[in-house]
Amino acid sequence: MNEQYVTIQEYTDIFRAEVGDTDCSISNDFIVMAVNRALMEVIQTKGLDKLSKYHDTYELASINNDGTNATSFYLDGGPDNSPEIGTILDIYSATLIDTQSCAPCPYHLCYMEPEDFHALIAVPEANVGCTPCKFTIEYINNKYKITFDAPIPPKMTLDIIYSSIPPKITGDNPNQLIRIPRGFMNLYDTLVQIYYYEKASDFASARALREDSDMELANARELLARRKHMLPPRRMRGAFHNG
Repeated sequence: MNEQYVTIQEYTDIFRAEVGDTDCSISNDFIVMAVNRALMEVIQTKGLDKLSKYHDTYELASINNDGTNATSFYLDGGPDNSPEIGTILDIYSATLIDTQSCAPCPYHLCYMEPEDFHALIAVPEANVGCTPCKFTIEYINNKYKITFDAPIPPKMTLDIIYSSIPPKITGDNPNQLIRIPRGFMNLYDTLVQIYYYEKASDFASARALREDSDMELANARELLARRKHMLPPRRMRGAFHNG
């Protein structure tokens, strides 16, 4: 099992064991739908916004596959990979880190709206020799694409903290991660069970679990309030090229 998050297959096995579904009569489609519904219910709950805050670090390649200087990267890993970021709501910080020296040197970046960025910086590839200081993010071909105002120097990593609506679980890939820290999975699990009992018209069980979920929501809100700067485990990503 992943040490940070559970996969949809791991969660499906756990859920079936908890509700006693030994003959697998509950469809995978229902479980996937219920997980997505739980993800949305929690993110819309006041005080739990920190559960949608993420910290990713990307290794950036300075040269594209065609040999040109790299200025743009798909944050989801390229057009052939399934989305993992979700819908970005806010970007709290973005920093380029020069990892060539013993003491890594950070370069803090300024975000610009796409239309302003492209109006000011028509050809970022031409700014050779400049260290990037501005960036924009666009949603293109169902992927998030980050573009810098100058080519990326060698040995650079991107450190970015952002919030997003959790990526949709599709069920197509059993190894897709449910990007929720394990310490909070019991809250989502309770909600999924509520949806199951409601579907089965067992409203007494659903009502009892709803009372439990109210307590779990309050406990999660209190825990997150105590951890003012809480972030989930940082995710390290490989080098990506402009797709």
